Amino acid sequence: MIILVLPFLLRHGMFMDGLLYSTVADNFAHAKGSFWHLYNSDTLHSNFHEQPPLYFWIMAGFYKIFGDSIYVERFYDFITLVLSAFLIHKNWQVVASEKLKKYSFLPIIFWITIPVCFWAYANNMLEISVTVFVLSSSFFLFKYYFKQSQKQYLIIAGFFLIAGFLTKGFVALFPIAIPFFYFIVFHKIALRKWLTDSLLLSIIPIFVIAIIFLFENSRTGFTTYLTQRVFHSISSVSTVNNRFHILGRMSMELLPIILLNFLILTIRFLAKRKKSELYFDRKFLFLLLIALSASLPLMITKEQRGFYLVNSFPYYAITIVWLFIPMWQKIVDYLSERNWAKKWGHIIGISLIVIGLSYSFLQIGKYNRDEKILKDIEVLQPILKNKNIISVNKELWKRWNLHSYFMRFMNISLDRASKHDYFLTKKNIVLDDKAYTKVKIRTMAFDLYKKNDVEK
Repeated sequence: MIILVLPFLLRHGMFMDGLLYSTVADNFAHAKGSFWHLYNSDTLHSNFHEQPPLYFWIMAGFYKIFGDSIYVERFYDFITLVLSAFLIHKNWQVVASEKLKKYSFLPIIFWITIPVCFWAYANNMLEISVTVFVLSSSFFLFKYYFKQSQKQYLIIAGFFLIAGFLTKGFVALFPIAIPFFYFIVFHKIALRKWLTDSLLLSIIPIFVIAIIFLFENSRTGFTTYLTQRVFHSISSVSTVNNRFHILGRMSMELLPIILLNFLILTIRFLAKRKKSELYFDRKFLFLLLIALSASLPLMITKEQRGFYLVNSFPYYAITIVWLFIPMWQKIVDYLSERNWAKKWGHIIGISLIVIGLSYSFLQIGKYNRDEKILKDIEVLQPILKNKNIISVNKELWKRWNLHSYFMRFMNISLDRASKHDYFLTKKNIVLDDKAYTKVKIRTMAFDLYKKNDVEK
């Protein structure tokens, strides 16, 4: 986790979506916009309904407490990383038998090495917050079905269910199917109990949604999100050629850990270990159905991106480890009984932590992406410090990350429709407007022009 995520969190620059979310949350922390009607900038998403509001409220709280530094959202991202790992551990321990509890580190390792997973945590994606909520929900559901059948666990699971929904929408509701999967796989509960359990699980979500529609402000904000984002995405938005694209992307993300497990299994088979080292039992089917329910519904729309799968991958990691746990149990137990393995395990582990932390803190001040843009912003800040909006040409307007960078770091909106005191263009693009004069500054990505009648 340290090696794959922390170095990127300490560098400057972020993927466009994560940058947008941090900008909107920072605006909310400064009383720009409201919970149901968020704000991005004066000229782009001045009434922001691209996502539900809960994440922005939580992140705004972090900004109010810790300030506006970029490391505030990075701190939040790292917290969600640690929480996600802890919750994978807790989910595993509830499902596993007493003798298998200690192997909870295996699904954590396989989960964080899935490429899009560690990428998402390094780029402030909404899915990392959803992962915390869905894992919390499934933990209480697993505890209800596998440990203690206490009804309050269903209510608590429903609370986290609606929290996920208010963070990312319908994709976070898949844990609601867990009682049904338990019913059809284990045959340990009657139809009436499944229906009762599902009702109790849904009480908090139904209550919260009813409250949302009861008040005009929340109702208009929520319905705008549904119509402009959800329904529009299903009917009109397309980022892929077919709905099955997400299955191919999911397969590619999971392929390395699946191949690794089968490779080790094959080696052990060739070593003439005849006893089965796979678990094809009811729990495997149960876990697989949960993982599939978290990912397959994404095929309903052609707006598909790899990071949409992030909140399903903890369940795939748990499922894969469960399938191969007889093999891993023997390997881990064999190594744990060898003094040389313990000794070198500690040495290698501590060395990797030291190297990972040292390398990470050496990244402070370096850049993941958009280095020229960010360095130009530092140059432009003294000149534009008293401006709220500047003009840009059509080409720069379509670079959506610019809107977030200028709003996040300078509180400036970009406008292509009107002429303002300053005009920004791409480097070496001459502005054919005699009302403006080029400002002589040392920039790498942009040129800045000032209106001739603007005082110095």
